Amino acid sequence: MRSHYELVVAVSCKNADMSTLSVFKRDSSRSYVPSVQMASDSLPMDSVPPTFCLDVMGNLDLNWRKYGELAKALTGRWKAAARSFADNIHDLKLRCKVVDGQWSYVVTFRNHRDDRSTDELLAMSRRYIRCCYIVIITDYDDADYYSYDPCPKEKILNQLIPWAIQQLRPSSRIFFQHNLFHLSRQDAELCFLTREEADLVYRSLLDSSGFGIRCFGALGLKYYGPESETFLSTLIMEAIVNAWDKADNYLYVCTPRYTGLEEVLSVPVPPGVSRRLLKAKDENKYFMVWSKEKGSMLSCTIDYVEHKISFNSPPEERVYDPNNMCL
Repeated sequence: MRSHYELVVAVSCKNADMSTLSVFKRDSSRSYVPSVQMASDSLPMDSVPPTFCLDVMGNLDLNWRKYGELAKALTGRWKAAARSFADNIHDLKLRCKVVDGQWSYVVTFRNHRDDRSTDELLAMSRRYIRCCYIVIITDYDDADYYSYDPCPKEKILNQLIPWAIQQLRPSSRIFFQHNLFHLSRQDAELCFLTREEADLVYRSLLDSSGFGIRCFGALGLKYYGPESETFLSTLIMEAIVNAWDKADNYLYVCTPRYTGLEEVLSVPVPPGVSRRLLKAKDENKYFMVWSKEKGSMLSCTIDYVEHKISFNSPPEERVYDPNNMCL
C-alpha cells in the first residue's frame, strides 16, 4: 500500500557497460533512493522488451526535462525510452465552454493552443499524454486569450472528456468555472449551465472509463439542482476517497452541501484504511476521517450551518480539536 512512499521500477546505471534494473522508493518530494537489491533481482538491460522500458518510463511520471536528463545517463533501449518521453510528452489542458447552448473547446499543450482537429487529437498516442486539468467554462465574456473551436456537444461529452479522463494524474484538477463577478445579476444567471447540460457533463465524467480509479488532486463543483445531488452521491464520494488512496500527499475537494452523513458512511473503506466519525462540540458540524497505516489522513467535513462539504488531505485543523466528540 502506498503512503509517504510508493514502490516504482527505475533504472540504476552501475557503469557505462552494464546497467541493471532496481526497485526504487519514491517519496512525496519525488527524490529517488535505491532500495536494497539482491543479485537475483538484477536483469541485464537488453533482456527486457522495449515496450517494458516505455512502460517503466511512463510510470515515473517525470516532466520532459527530467526525462532528458535521464536519457543522458542511460544507454541502449532505456536511453531510447527516456528520450522518447523527453521528445513526445504532452501536458494536456482541456477547456470546454458552454454558452447559450453552444458548445466549444480548446486543447492546450504546455499552455500553447493546439490546432489539431478533434480526430487528430483522439488519434494521438495515449502513452505520452498527461491531463493537467479539465475545466467547464460557462462565462460568455470569458477573458481567456484562447479561441475556442465550436464542436457538437456529443463529441465533447462522448469522446473528448473520456479521452482526457484516462490521462489524469494525482495533480490533475477538474473544475466547473464561472467568472461572474464583473456581470450584472441578470447576465450572471444566463452563464450557469442548465440542469440538463450539467447532467450531461456529470454523466460524461461518471461514464468515462477509469473515473473513480484514476487519480485527481482537486475537484470544484457548482450546484445546478437535483442533478448535482445525484453526482455528489456515493459514486463520486467513492471516487474522491479512491483518489486520496492513490494520491501522493495532497487532495482537496469543496462544494455546497447536498449530501449527508448517511451517504458518506456508505462509501466503501479501502483496504488497509481505518475510519472514524467525529462531531464538533458546539457546532452542527461533523468530521469523517480516513487513516492509512503509514499516517496519511483524509477528512470529510460536513457543515450543516454553512451548507457545504469538503474533503481535505492533509485533514483540516479542526479535526484535531480535543473537544470533538467521537461517535
